[in-house]
Amino acid sequence: MTQRSSLQGKITPEVLEKVFTASFELIFENGRSNLTLEAISERSGVCLEALQMQFKGDQDPVAPAMRWYIMRFSQEVRSSSALFSDLFSRMHSMLMDFAELCAAQYKMEGNLFWSTVGDIARYDPELREEYLELRSMWAEDIRSRLKNHRRELNDDVDIEALTQFFMMVFEGIIEMVKFDTPLEDVRKAIDTAMIILSKHMKKNDLERD
Repeated sequence: MTQRSSLQGKITPEVLEKVFTASFELIFENGRSNLTLEAISERSGVCLEALQMQFKGDQDPVAPAMRWYIMRFSQEVRSSSALFSDLFSRMHSMLMDFAELCAAQYKMEGNLFWSTVGDIARYDPELREEYLELRSMWAEDIRSRLKNHRRELNDDVDIEALTQFFMMVFEGIIEMVKFDTPLEDVRKAIDTAMIILSKHMKKNDLERD
């Protein structure tokens, strides 16, 4: 039997990752309807009492896992892009950092478990609603960023079209990483995507360092 961690209060981020990984593994093996905190405790080695305290009021850790991963990735890519003042550099930094985060997560877990929540949500109306809300928040962050740099864009640019384009790029990065695309090839794809942005900017940024 796995030795359980004795925790008090909120679970640390490192242990949360173990819990979420165990949760997704169990879903793939037995289905979400059979997912219990007892099984997660057994698989992850985290004591049941700590899990009950952490996820009080939740059916299981699936929705919290989805929120945690999406918000963590979002916060990390936003913080790194804040080092730049122009739109091109900010978007390029966000995409590159996101690709590296996905690659690191994939290397550690052997999968991007959190990215499959969207598929699971197709069969769970409540989870689907929350997933779409989180996806909408991510899109709004991109939309706001584009609007804040409106002066750098061509006068006739379609902000909404660019927003959906970058959502497609982010989601494409996830799929490329999941299918073992070398990170260098992912970076090249990102550079190609940035050409699209440069064509909608008043100043050509293709040669930006």
